[in-house]
Amino acid sequence: DTHGLVFVGGTRGGETTTYQLLPLLWGAGGDLIAGGRVLLDSEATHRFLNYLRSLVYEHYIAPPDVVNYKWDEAARMFAQRRAVMTFGGLYETQFMYEERGWSEAQLLQRIGIAPIPAGPGGQYGTLGGMSYVILRQSAVPDVALRFLEYMARPSVMRVFWQETHRPTPWQHEQPTWRVSPFLAATAHLLPLGRARPPVPEYTRVSEQFRWLVEETLRGAPDLVHLVSRAADRIAAITRLPLAST
Repeated sequence: DTHGLVFVGGTRGGETTTYQLLPLLWGAGGDLIAGGRVLLDSEATHRFLNYLRSLVYEHYIAPPDVVNYKWDEAARMFAQRRAVMTFGGLYETQFMYEERGWSEAQLLQRIGIAPIPAGPGGQYGTLGGMSYVILRQSAVPDVALRFLEYMARPSVMRVFWQETHRPTPWQHEQPTWRVSPFLAATAHLLPLGRARPPVPEYTRVSEQFRWLVEETLRGAPDLVHLVSRAADRIAAITRLPLAST
């Protein structure tokens, strides 16, 4: 079957579930954490979850199986022409090349690129990137820090940019954009993106968001209790207060 939309919608998908679906929460005007408070228990979250569920069970745009998808499954289905649309990022273009044998130029001739729509008062999609930490159990934290400082140098990041065609935190010379047709076509989307919450406990916070999404798509009847429970867990994990509703 060919579906209108596929996305990664459960805990099995790992961080890809959060990366793909958190923008829908933002688009509904909600958030996980902001201003030192847990904001998840809100009307915006209910709008997001009801909309997500409607895509599967009301409008039949996405299949119920999204809740079981692995992190790369939606992207591969799109590459295999088993879906008309999907959510994704730059790193998932590799599946288009693997499945179809396309070049970058051919890829851009065959697919369209657009930001995930935002509702009234909402914001657009996620910026990606990698986060690095030094564990408190590290035997040589000073050495680890020096290594991270070296890897983050503009000169090192420039080589990374040029060889992988992936944006870095540093602003590099404009001609680099022309090395990659895909980056040239997507560069205008960068100002629309936003980062995920920069809290030390982010991994565990993301797990709660994925749990909330999965339970919703599996048909949990009481979203009020579900959202409240996820928000309480995030508050306990981060030791941040709940926003008053």
